[in-house]
Amino acid sequence: MQAKIPAGITEGMTFKAIVDGETITLTVPPGLKPGDMLPFTPPAAAPEGEAEHVGEEPLLSFEIPEGYKSGDKIEVEVEGKQIELVIPDGLKPGDEMHFKAPN
Repeated sequence: MQAKIPAGITEGMTFKAIVDGETITLTVPPGLKPGDMLPFTPPAAAPEGEAEHVGEEPLLSFEIPEGYKSGDKIEVEVEGKQIELVIPDGLKPGDEMHFKAPN
């Protein structure tokens, strides 16, 4: 998986991402800057029944980073696929955004 480094986050700083309902903290390594994609290995999958689901499809989520607001577009990579999401009305930095995994 990969996460796009948010604006204002530079080498050595951390930001949060939410994978399968679990918040993880990522640290920007040397040589990467805002807008770059940071590859990471997600934590081990939660035991069956603990992930959020819509019908049979699991929901993915992440914490909206500083500098983003309702209506902004944000890119995320899920299972090697780059997808663009629009932050829904009413969400702000620090809020958790949920979305369906792409097919």
